[in-house]
Amino acid sequence: MLFLSGIHPKRKASLLTKEEKTALFKACKSVMEEAIAKHGRLAESDLFDKPGNYVPILNKETLGAPCPNCGTPIEKAAIAGSASYFCPKCQKI
Repeated sequence: MLFLSGIHPKRKASLLTKEEKTALFKACKSVMEEAIAKHGRLAESDLFDKPGNYVPILNKETLGAPCPNCGTPIEKAAIAGSASYFCPKCQKI
């Protein structure tokens, strides 16, 4: 969601512009719709035990791979005890 909206994962929510908030809302809606249509994440199953088929654009397998938008290597950051994958060029702080 952050990648689609161009927001760096370390960016404070309180500093987002109105345009960034709108982009993030649209990205959240888009990702959720796709994940629901694909029955959840690849490692999960839906309520009817149908295996999920949603794969996030950036994940541990994409670390170091070229960004799908600009070709810059994907990086990883630890944020609030979780791993976040991002493009340092497309997602500025």
